[in-house]
Amino acid sequence: MKNNLKKLIAENNANIEEVAKETGIGRTTIYQIMNTKCVPNVEYAFRLSKYFNVLIEELFFSDEEK
Repeated sequence: MKNNLKKLIAENNANIEEVAKETGIGRTTIYQIMNTKCVPNVEYAFRLSKYFNVLIEELFFSDEEK
């Protein structure tokens, strides 16, 4: 599963530490999600989409979609 996490972090002038603090998701986990080393659970996907104010579908997509 691919994602737009890196793009959204840049567009929002955010950093990993800030996203981690505001979402309650560990920095290592955010790096792993961003680099497609792991797939987030539903709760983490929801927290990240809420933080960036985007739909989950805008944040995460399957390899075939883009």
